[in-house]
Amino acid sequence: MPALLDSYYRAMTDAEDAREVERASALLIQRMWRGYSTRRWLHNQHECACMIQKTYRGYIARRAFEALVSAHCYTTRMRRYNRAATLIQKIWRGTYTRRRIFDYAARKAYIRTIEARMRDMRTFLAHQASDDAERAEARTREARMARMTALMGTMHHLVGTKAIPSALRGADEAAVKDSPAVREWVRRNVERKTLPSIVSEDGRTKAAQGPFLPLAKLEKRKQQVFRPSLRVQTGYYDTDEAAKDEKARELSMRISPTFYVSVQHSTRPAKNELWRASEPYQPPVTSVQRLADKEERQTGPGKRPFKHLARPVALFDEYNY
Repeated sequence: MPALLDSYYRAMTDAEDAREVERASALLIQRMWRGYSTRRWLHNQHECACMIQKTYRGYIARRAFEALVSAHCYTTRMRRYNRAATLIQKIWRGTYTRRRIFDYAARKAYIRTIEARMRDMRTFLAHQASDDAERAEARTREARMARMTALMGTMHHLVGTKAIPSALRGADEAAVKDSPAVREWVRRNVERKTLPSIVSEDGRTKAAQGPFLPLAKLEKRKQQVFRPSLRVQTGYYDTDEAAKDEKARELSMRISPTFYVSVQHSTRPAKNELWRASEPYQPPVTSVQRLADKEERQTGPGKRPFKHLARPVALFDEYNY
């Protein structure tokens, strides 16, 4: 019996000593298992999410690829159709233009016909010009012969005085010009007309000019007032400017019946000294009071308060409308 109790107590003591170790071991086992379980669950969730994303993205990519392939095929097909339609239009328009609008063979034939007609016309005009020249020359020759015949009929009386001078023939003009009597008559009766010269009468030197004038004339020339000519002192716009100056001068010299005053005078009748003495004493108005009265007048009913320009722009709610 004592041995059994000793073993029991010994076992209880050993269990009490190993209780904390066993508890720590159990907690460690639980922690490790729970961490492993949680990580495995998260890994499984991650794999499932990746599988879902991969499947969905593959589906979306296949749909987008099919749309791109369809659009590319449509674009390629429409481009081919457009090229074919453009080629057909080119061929048909060229054929229609060559057949109906611009026939090259007919155009060349027409040009050859026009060239032949122009050659014939040039030949005809050349013959016509030569015939006209011959007829004009014949008419000129006939007119000259008729004039010579008429002159011969009117000057038949001069035929005998060509070689021998007649009794009514005047003196020879060359002999008359060389006659001393004619020269003397021209010198006495014909006035000689010459241009004025700046050379002095004695013919030895020119008249003094510019700074070479005598001192008295030079001083007089310096003191003369400059009077420019109309060509010098007028310009292109002088007519309008002269009109403006004349108008300004007329306005400045205008006499008006209105009486202008520089200050505002009071129209109230002056009060005598006795009446002023009966009034109560009023102190003089200062500048501060005058400014306050001015602000009060500005802020009256229906007026906005005075705002200085230096301050920021006020909002709409600051005004009393």
